[in-house]
Amino acid sequence: MATTKQRIQVTLSPAARRALSIIAKGRKIPAGTLASRLIDEALEMEEDFALSKIADERFSAKPKRWLTHEEVWGTPTGRSRTTRK
Repeated sequence: MATTKQRIQVTLSPAARRALSIIAKGRKIPAGTLASRLIDEALEMEEDFALSKIADERFSAKPKRWLTHEEVWGTPTGRSRTTRK
């Protein structure tokens, strides 16, 4: 059976392999599926960390200029372009 997922080989320490097996059995899923989910979560956390760092740098940069709702969207707050006056 063909799969669209790319396979990679990862070498785990004996302790990591045991922990992965125990957790996977407890969740009643294959160890490979658990490993894939954990890698996905770790990648999301890395992305969040990188984006947070960028946001912190931008927030601490000077000068700060705040825009009003009207400057950004061109409509008064609480009133859409389709709302009749």
